[in-house]
Amino acid sequence: MFTLFSPSGCTFWGERTWSLRRRWTIRIILWTVAPMIILLVSLLAFPVITVAIPVATGYQLLQRNYKTKLRKVLSILTGVTLTSMVSPFVGLFGSLLLVPLGFIYVYGVIPIHLIWTSDWRHKLAARFNRNRNRNNRSPMTPV
Repeated sequence: MFTLFSPSGCTFWGERTWSLRRRWTIRIILWTVAPMIILLVSLLAFPVITVAIPVATGYQLLQRNYKTKLRKVLSILTGVTLTSMVSPFVGLFGSLLLVPLGFIYVYGVIPIHLIWTSDWRHKLAARFNRNRNRNNRSPMTPV
């Protein structure tokens, strides 16, 4: 199941390497579904960040040792209130930043990586070197 997160056919999880056809099929499916996944993640990021920051702050403040009960209650109340006012802006910034960075990564970084690590590049280089060696022979060498 986890090999779907590695469309390169990595054998880290103990399975044999994927065929070239299977790798390209998964890549094409991921490239076509990527806009929907990026938008879904960005839409889910806003409410998750908006709720998670105040909850995490309240939990962190709750774990501290305070001298008085009043100081503990006031500290938790002000901390959660301030982070509740700031977290929507952080969530909005995070979700707005996620969309362009997601598209840049999926349609910019990954294709460049696939081009530089693909099999056909090495085969093309080997063919080029073989042809160059054939053309550089002196006229006195036998064919």
